[in-house]
Amino acid sequence: MAEGILTWLDALGAEGLVWLRRRASAGFVRRVQTEWARAGRVIHWGPESAVCTLALPDWRGGAVPGALGLVDGGLLFTGQQSGACDVHLPFEAIAWVGLRRGRGLRGGGRRLAVHAERSGLWLVHVYALDRVVPLAEALAARAGKPLEYAASGREDFGPERTWRLGEDVYGEWHANREDDLYLAPDRLLFGWREAILLDAIEQVDVLERPPGGRGRGSLLRIAYRVDADTYEVVGFAPANATAWAEAIAARAGGELAIGRKRKDV
Repeated sequence: MAEGILTWLDALGAEGLVWLRRRASAGFVRRVQTEWARAGRVIHWGPESAVCTLALPDWRGGAVPGALGLVDGGLLFTGQQSGACDVHLPFEAIAWVGLRRGRGLRGGGRRLAVHAERSGLWLVHVYALDRVVPLAEALAARAGKPLEYAASGREDFGPERTWRLGEDVYGEWHANREDDLYLAPDRLLFGWREAILLDAIEQVDVLERPPGGRGRGSLLRIAYRVDADTYEVVGFAPANATAWAEAIAARAGGELAIGRKRKDV
């Protein structure tokens, strides 16, 4: 029996296997649509066959096929064989909707990227689907956001596990916490909850060889405005501080100049 199935699959070839996967996906989407209708859900769009290719902050890699739609006042994804990417993002929680470049043929190589904030936690979900532009337009309209296009291929940078540092009154830097550093379209996030809005950043510096006993890599120094009379300074120690500084300056629309200073150990 098993040997016969293997022979049959081998005879199908690559194109046949793709056809089988698409057929299974279409069947799953029909079942999801039936379940939504029977449950009395308000369906604004879809569902459509889609593949979740990213779900931050708890992503473990891989791709999750499933059904994607606009349901009950939000974006809803249901995985076909895994719930690792399952999510419902209310329209009012969505902060950014855009198209980024990706590999593959679905959607002409474009991906739907969605940034949202729920209960103070920043979330990022990316999907590949055939009719990506119409769904992206519908989502942006429902969320009251413009549909953005990531000209460089990505609208973000990171995430990267790194140390956050504070500067004392003597100008010495001390590491105080390790977590994920992530650059979203409009903010720099640490630990997915603590944000510095890009509009509030006044200065970005790259300091070489910061003291502190955690290696001699460069330090990313951020000076930002808390309110009209208060400024704060924070440091991060990513593997490539210059790359982070350039990404922040680019996302800020080129209004930030990158300062470079040498800090003796």
